[in-house]
Amino acid sequence: MGNSLKTPSECFEFILPPCVIVSIKTGDTTSAGLHNTAYLQLTDQLGHESEEILLQGCSLTVFKKGHTDAFRITKLPFNFGTVKKVKLFRKETKQNIVEWYVEKIEIRYHKIAGPEGLLVFPCNRWLRNDKAIVLRLYDSCLPQLDEDSYQRDAELFSKRAKYRYCQGISGLPPRLKKFPKNEVFSTNFKWDISLRRDKLFARYNLVSFEKIPWHDFYEFDGIYRTLGEPMSKNFWMDDIYFGRQRLAGCNPTVIKLCTEIPPGFRVTPSHVYPFLEGLSLDAALKSLRLFIVDYSIFEKADVDSERAVISPYALFFLNKKRDLVPVAIQLFARRKENNPVFVPSDPIYTWTIAKMWFNNADAGYHRACAHLGFSHLLLESVAIATHRQLSPSHPIYRLLASYIQYVIPINSFETNQLIAYDGWLDNATNLGVSGIISVFQEMWPSWRLDHQGCLPQDLKDRGVLDLKILPDYPYRDDGLLMHTAIENHVRRIVEKNYFNDVIYLTEDFEMQAWANDLVETDPLLGCNIKIQGPRSKVQGSRSKVQGSGIPVNLPQYDEYGYSPNYPTLLVGEPPCDTRWRDKHDVLRHLPTKDLCLQSYDPIALKSGELFLKDLKDAAITVIHRNLLRKYPYDYLNPCSSKN
Repeated sequence: MGNSLKTPSECFEFILPPCVIVSIKTGDTTSAGLHNTAYLQLTDQLGHESEEILLQGCSLTVFKKGHTDAFRITKLPFNFGTVKKVKLFRKETKQNIVEWYVEKIEIRYHKIAGPEGLLVFPCNRWLRNDKAIVLRLYDSCLPQLDEDSYQRDAELFSKRAKYRYCQGISGLPPRLKKFPKNEVFSTNFKWDISLRRDKLFARYNLVSFEKIPWHDFYEFDGIYRTLGEPMSKNFWMDDIYFGRQRLAGCNPTVIKLCTEIPPGFRVTPSHVYPFLEGLSLDAALKSLRLFIVDYSIFEKADVDSERAVISPYALFFLNKKRDLVPVAIQLFARRKENNPVFVPSDPIYTWTIAKMWFNNADAGYHRACAHLGFSHLLLESVAIATHRQLSPSHPIYRLLASYIQYVIPINSFETNQLIAYDGWLDNATNLGVSGIISVFQEMWPSWRLDHQGCLPQDLKDRGVLDLKILPDYPYRDDGLLMHTAIENHVRRIVEKNYFNDVIYLTEDFEMQAWANDLVETDPLLGCNIKIQGPRSKVQGSRSKVQGSGIPVNLPQYDEYGYSPNYPTLLVGEPPCDTRWRDKHDVLRHLPTKDLCLQSYDPIALKSGELFLKDLKDAAITVIHRNLLRKYPYDYLNPCSSKN
C-alpha cells in the first residue's frame, strides 16, 4: 500500500556503478571548437584521483563552438568523494599549437537533482595541446591562498603580453594596443554599425530617405509605422518635458543646483521674474529653487567643420507643482553681441528653436562624455587593467567578468567606427569627431572615481542629493536603489573572500597591482584614473561605475528617435534675436532627411540584469513610483534591464 510503480531502469539502479555527468561548454569565440579528443581527471576533497578519462564523441568535431557536450563518467574509484578539482588536458604532440576555448565545466552527480547536486568549474580559458588546465570548484581564490600558483602566474604573464596599453589619442584614457584572440566573439557582427543599420532597414521595411529637406512634421510618421513612436514625439515642445530631460533623459548627470549666476550668463531679474511665481531672482536662488546646466566648456571645442557649435547656459525653476521648467536659455557663453537670453514668453517657435539648439549641445555632451568617454573609453582601460593584473581565478575578476566581457570588442568594432574621421559622428553631429574628442579631453582631467564615478558623491557635489531640494529626480531616486544593491552585493563578496581582515587585502598582490594600474598616470602603464585616499579604495569604488552606462544608453531611442526633440545635427546659424518665427523656420534647422535618419541608433544597448533579491525590491519600488509619475522613468528598473 502506497508503493509507486518504478520503471525497469529504476528497479536496477542499486546495481549500477556510481557515476557523474560532466558537461563541457565550448566558448562562442572564433576558432574555439576542437576537432579531436581531450582528457579529464577528477580529484575529490581527500585527494583521491580518478583515472585519465577520455572525452570522445561520435563525430569529428566533438566540441563545437558555442555548444555543450555531456559525458557520463563511471570509471571512478570506490568511495570517491565530492569533486574539488578538475584537470583538463590533451595528449597531442603536433608541432602546430591548436587551442580550444572552454567556458566552463559542470559536474552533476547521478540521482541528485537540484542545485545541491551541481558543481561548477568556471574556466574561460584557451586550452593548448601542450598545456593542461587545473580548475578548482567555482575557480575563485585569492592568489596568496592558491595551491596552483604556477599556473596562475603563467596565465598572467601571458595575458600581460596580449593586453597592452597604448596612448591612442593624447589626453584620453589609454586604449588596447592590439586586439587579442580572446575577444573575438562570433557575435561581433552585432557591433558593426553599418551592417546593423542595413539589417534594421530590411527587417522593419524602413523608408530610405533622400537628401531632401523636411516640409512638415507629419513626414516623420513614415519612420515609426513599424518601430513605434518615441515618447518624445508627443511632448517635445512641452517645457515640462524639456525640464524632465535633465532629470530622466539621455544626459541626467549634468544638472546642478544654481547658487549664483555664472559671469557669462547675462540673465537679469527682469528676464525671469514672470516665471518665478512671484519670487525675485535673488529670492529664487536663496530658496534653492533654481538649477542650471552649463555647457560653456564647448567654447574650447576644437571643431574642424563649418557647422555651428554653441556653448549654452540653461536656467531651470522648480515650480509649486514640483515640475522643473526652463526659464532662460543663452546659446553662447562669451559672445557679447547677437546673443540674447531666450525666455518662455518669446514667440513659441523662437523659444522652440532655442530649446532645440540647447538640446543639440546636450546631445553633443552626451556623445562625447557620458556615452563615449565615461562609458566606453574609461571601461576599456579598466578592462585592460583587469585582464593584466587579476587572474581569471581571482574573486574580483569573477565579479567584474560579466561587466567587462564585451567592452573591448564593442569598442574595437563599434566605437572605432563611431570616432573615425568622415564616419558617423563626423557627418551627423555638429561637433564632429575632433570636437567630441576635444570636449572629452577637457573633461577627463577633472573626472574622479570617488566623485563623478560614485553616484551619491556626484549627486552631493551637484547639490541635488537632497529630496527636499529636488523632489522628483528619477535618475537619482532609482539610481541610488541600484547603487545600494550593487554595493551590498560587492561588500558581501569582498567580506567573504577577504574574511573581514584587511591583512588578506594587503597581502593580495594581484589586487594591489590592479589598483596601481588603475591610478598609474603613465598611459603606457595604467589607466590614469584619479581617486583620493589609499589605492585599495579603488576596489570598493569600482562597483559604483558599473551601472553608469544604463541611464545614458537605454533612453536613446525615446530621445534621439525624433530629430526635432534631441537633434545631433542642426544646420544654419543659431538664432541671434527673439523675433517671431514659424514652424518652417524650425524645419529649416533640421538636416536633410537622409542625415536625420542616421542621427540615432534605434537598437538600445541591453544592460543590467536581475542578480540579487535587492534588485527585485528596487524594481517593485520603481514600479510604484512610476504609477505616481507624469512621465514614467523605467530605464533604471531592474525588471526592464537585460545584461
